[in-house]
Amino acid sequence: VGQTGSRVRGWKRLGELAGKRASGVPLTDAAGFDASDMEQGELGDCWFLSACACAASHARRDELFGAVFVRDKTDAARAIFTTRFFKEGLWHEVAVDDRVPAKYDQPQFAKAKEWKRECWPMVVEKAYAKLHGSYHAIEGGFVDEGLVDLTGGLAERLTLDDAEQSGELVSGAFFARLLALHERGHMLGAGSHAGSDTDVSPQGIVQGHAYSVLRVAEVDGLQMVRCRNPWGQTEWK
Repeated sequence: VGQTGSRVRGWKRLGELAGKRASGVPLTDAAGFDASDMEQGELGDCWFLSACACAASHARRDELFGAVFVRDKTDAARAIFTTRFFKEGLWHEVAVDDRVPAKYDQPQFAKAKEWKRECWPMVVEKAYAKLHGSYHAIEGGFVDEGLVDLTGGLAERLTLDDAEQSGELVSGAFFARLLALHERGHMLGAGSHAGSDTDVSPQGIVQGHAYSVLRVAEVDGLQMVRCRNPWGQTEWK
């Protein structure tokens, strides 16, 4: 998939890595698509993986990923996968196999938590990289961009540094807006201030990093936002 950078140690088939040379790795396990499946690897595409996790946590996730994966052109047993993404006003089909960058006998970039049992995170990342010409090309971005490419919908980006948004944050209007969007079924993401992802704030927020917003709720006067780190670890304190 084009230029991948010096970090790639080699390529292997997922079926080979999982010890399933004959049957391949299924697209999903019995539980289907789930946000907790997604774990980021060594590639800096947290924004896209967070968008995938947003879609995988949505009530209509089967419908959403039913559009991303073209079922009648996908055969996991034969390691043939066809995906669709919305780019520049058009839907584009992208076909890939199950060969992925590998390191220490496991996928080097995105992987499923149980990657020997399901492969959709690795496949969707590879297909998205192919659409852009390389894995390297999808390093750095915003969650809303990934959501548009996955769904074909419209996106809005809110910046808390903006004076108007800062005022709404203090008054509670911003949280009320988030809550209303969540309750209407909109998918939400978040991002921290620019910085190195080796820097973690005292609150446990990774800098220069993207998150999925899985739930917004107010309980007994407490305004709460549930975010998911695509690393699958490093939590808010």
